[in-house]
Amino acid sequence: MAALAMLVVGIVTRTDAADTLNCRLVGSCQLPYAVIGVVLSGNFAYVSGSYGSLFVLDVSDPTAPHEVGRFDTADYCNSVAVSGDLAYLTAYGSFDGFWIVDISDPQEPYAVGRYSSPCGGDDIVLSSDFDYAYMPADFNGLRVLDMSDPLEPYEVGHWDGLGKTRGVALSAKLAYVTDNDSGLQILDVSNPKAPYEVGCCSLPGNALSVAVAGDFAYVGGADLFGKLHVIDVSNPQKPHEVGWVGFRDLGAGVAVSGDFVYVLSPLGLYVIDVTDPQSLHLAGWYEGLEFHPVDVAVSGNLAYVTDYESGLKIIEFMGEGVEETPNAEARTTRSGATVVRGVFMLSAADSRQQTVDGAELLDAAGRNVLELKPGANDVRALAPGVYFVRGLKTEDGRPTAVRKVIVAR
Repeated sequence: MAALAMLVVGIVTRTDAADTLNCRLVGSCQLPYAVIGVVLSGNFAYVSGSYGSLFVLDVSDPTAPHEVGRFDTADYCNSVAVSGDLAYLTAYGSFDGFWIVDISDPQEPYAVGRYSSPCGGDDIVLSSDFDYAYMPADFNGLRVLDMSDPLEPYEVGHWDGLGKTRGVALSAKLAYVTDNDSGLQILDVSNPKAPYEVGCCSLPGNALSVAVAGDFAYVGGADLFGKLHVIDVSNPQKPHEVGWVGFRDLGAGVAVSGDFVYVLSPLGLYVIDVTDPQSLHLAGWYEGLEFHPVDVAVSGNLAYVTDYESGLKIIEFMGEGVEETPNAEARTTRSGATVVRGVFMLSAADSRQQTVDGAELLDAAGRNVLELKPGANDVRALAPGVYFVRGLKTEDGRPTAVRKVIVAR
């Protein structure tokens, strides 16, 4: 673990000026109210607003997300969950609980019911068969709701937490609940009327968010700095931490996609490679958000982030390092890399009908080192080495091309 501790220090104290690594903003949608939760379903993103709104965004084109519908309430809405043609908005305000919204027509969402709870919810997840909903309720533990009639849900059971329950994830008949002060609690919910604890893993600091994939639970929180904890839950009765990695500020949201965990903090988005849970490393980050990121949902290599006062941001994780585009349509007619000394010439129109569209020069790790413009670009300040030009697009909208460039003295 000594090497991992060194990595954590390196992340927290990193001194490079770049606010991105292997990540880039591909699309955004400004919304009129502060936004909190986000969930994806089909070609739509459903975003909850703190001033009592559900925004329906068409994200079929990630570069141009746009609002197509909206439902307003008088309550403060936190998280959102979607099941078929219905969305569930957890709420505080005139009543605590959640709203049930019909989203069969994305352009005209409307309320079909409300559920009043003795306490509001910070999160809500639905079982795979959609028969039950699980709602962490702050100091009121975890509430279990019967959703067999989704228009008339009712509470069937609850678990009294040890402290402040914040996040929840489901896997089979187990619920993984983050307790702000005591770490990760694993509950058996095979009998929804009587959930009970089967195991726990105490963690330092705060445990805020959780995602589960396979034999591992990923818990975001904070100790002296932000942390992602990796918990082996292959034996639910004896969960134990196998690795952790630190980053700047607390881990407010967590999502998993393949071998990568996306962790959201008030400073930005961090992508952690969890291929080897005992040797985690930071694979990418994006710290160019304007306000306070709140929640994240992931589809493939795209992260959908709610940025509290500036709407929805869509961030692409490009993988670790950069490779030249392999398909012939996106290449130039040159064979091999372009070698430049001092000045790199970028024509306004490249071969095969390609045009310059937001071109940038990346180093081998994927860091943006220079914004390119048509014509002469001064590269004398760059260290000799291999770089990549990204941002050449075909006029018919084919994928962005990447071209290798060698900077020599």
